[in-house]
Amino acid sequence: MAFAAVDDHKADRPVRLAEALQMARPQLVPVREQEFVALHEARGRVLARELIASVDLPPHNSAAMDGFAIRSADLVPGAVTSLKVIGEAAAGHPFDGMVSAAQAVRILTGAQMPEGADRVVEQELCVREGGGPCAAICVS
Repeated sequence: MAFAAVDDHKADRPVRLAEALQMARPQLVPVREQEFVALHEARGRVLARELIASVDLPPHNSAAMDGFAIRSADLVPGAVTSLKVIGEAAAGHPFDGMVSAAQAVRILTGAQMPEGADRVVEQELCVREGGGPCAAICVS
């Protein structure tokens, strides 16, 4: 749920998405003209077309949140899955190994995804009692 903003931009009450969109749409202005400007002159403008970077940064897949890097194949929707935690990955300190069946790696935001893992389950959906060797993961 969002909060309604009045002219003074103070959120004074919760609103539903449809109402928020109804409030925002009249303030949108379509792009009618295009021009090329130097980067230092582009502040406050919008792109007229898609901009594609010439290099990937970071040069690897990385976690967008704290959690556990796992193999999606190990999950059963709606069920709790117990996986063995085999290591940890942090930004700048990747896990030096491979995630295999029934395994997980504790991963922090910005860390490189470990080999073999194709998903990060957010830590709020996981339980690791006492920092033990296993994590129970529930994904619906």
